[in-house]
Amino acid sequence: MNTFQGCRRTLWMGLALFAGLALPAAAQRQGEICIGRFCGLDQGFDARHCHIRPGGDPDGDDYCWSSLPADFACEEIGYTVNLPCPLRTDAAVGAVGQQLAVLSGYNQFRSQIVKPAAARKAEEDARAAQEAEEAEEGDEGDEDEGAGYAVHLSEITTALEYEDWELAGQQGETVGARFDWLRETETGMLWGASASYQEASPDRGESIELVNGQLSVGHTFGAGGTEWSWGAFGTVSDLSGPVSDTLVGAGGRLAFSRYFEGGGVLSGGVLGQYQASDELDDDLVNVGAGAAYGFPVGERFALDFELYAVNVIEPEVVDDTFYTGAGMFSLYLSPRFTLTLGARVLEGIDRLDSLTYTLGGSTRFW
Repeated sequence: MNTFQGCRRTLWMGLALFAGLALPAAAQRQGEICIGRFCGLDQGFDARHCHIRPGGDPDGDDYCWSSLPADFACEEIGYTVNLPCPLRTDAAVGAVGQQLAVLSGYNQFRSQIVKPAAARKAEEDARAAQEAEEAEEGDEGDEDEGAGYAVHLSEITTALEYEDWELAGQQGETVGARFDWLRETETGMLWGASASYQEASPDRGESIELVNGQLSVGHTFGAGGTEWSWGAFGTVSDLSGPVSDTLVGAGGRLAFSRYFEGGGVLSGGVLGQYQASDELDDDLVNVGAGAAYGFPVGERFALDFELYAVNVIEPEVVDDTFYTGAGMFSLYLSPRFTLTLGARVLEGIDRLDSLTYTLGGSTRFW
């Protein structure tokens, strides 16, 4: 019995000694804290949970940030309510997938550079329909062609999109719609317009809306099986919600497309874009490059894959290079109408997961 009590006493003394040594060591490992709505972002804290005082305003500035995930320093000074760390509004806008893609020139890439594949049956029917229309026009069509006014191709594409995203532990969704118009004349002139609308709704907080519009003009050139084109475009984007901002910009692009036997088509290009902002300290400058490949599957189906990468030159940001990858499945219901279902992911932004589903239709006119 005495031996057992002696062992127990020794054990407790050892635990007390260990605690006396460990607690100061733990205190030394305590991270830094700061008080402010965005102070942790400014200091680079890898924080997922912040704290406010009981009864505090979640939309206010009185936040306590800690640089360590498991740190009770904020609770010890009265910040005992745990909340997700707030994000800057401009950072949230820039990092939600659809809106980031739009501001980086994705609309221009998708509507003016990418050449989707056509199904075999659709290609044959379209060629026959165009030849029949040209035959009906007769001499009048020849005169128009000589004058340079005949329309070689006009295409209208509309799409509804839904994005499921998670940013720094905060989840949300974005719904949007997109409209693209492309016209190519027999003289090689290219005219284009696009517009889009996105509303990003986080699980907590106010929604952010983005309306974007673009106009472009260009021309085709080159031969030898590969068609090249250049283009210039202007953009305007309007943000509303927790922050209101208008960005006006311009840019240029260089693109190519090459068609293969069997119906495959490879297209791609580069573009540069500058946008001036009313509210941001720095204007936005970025360069994008992408490629797409599509091929027919059976008589009325086609598959298209695309990859678009962006490098943000200004302003300086941590994740200055990101990319989107997409796959599209198209059903050609007629020579002039296509129904498309696809999905797009965005990668390269830290702590952002983004998956966008799209459902659209394309209508062609000759």
